[in-house]
This record gives sequence, C-alpha cells and structure tokens, in this order.
Amino acid sequence: GVVALVVAHDPEIFSELDTDANARLIAAAPDLLEALQTICNSFQWYIDTNPTMFEAEDGLELTAGYAAIAKATGEAP
Repeated sequence: GVVALVVAHDPEIFSELDTDANARLIAAAPDLLEALQTICNSFQWYIDTNPTMFEAEDGLELTAGYAAIAKATGEAP
C-alpha cells in the first residue's frame, strides 16, 4: 500500500483539519486516477462510436480529464 505523511510546518497556514484532508486525498489519489482513466476512456469510446450524439463542447470535459491524468502521471508539459 501507499503510506503518506503530511507535515504542517506553520500552524497558522495549515490546520490539523487541512493536514488530515490532505492525507486522505493523497491516500485516495491512486483510486481517483484509475477511476478518471476509466471514465475518460469510456467517454472517448462513446464519442468515437456515436459521433453524431455529441456536441463539440462535450469534448472539453474529456480534454480536461486527460490533462488531469497527464499531470498526475508526470506526462504534462
């Protein structure tokens, strides 16, 4: 498993609540990434299979999803 340690150096900037929330987010990150990859790939398949059912704007969410995936995997420019 993945173990994450989040340390708050300045209590005025980071509260204990923020630290706990960040630790939970870091722990969930692999699952969130996998879910986003599955969703984007499925949505892309639907667009490719049924292009007349989608508007150009529908691709904006897909583009944002793939950009987030690239950022999370270190593939973003």
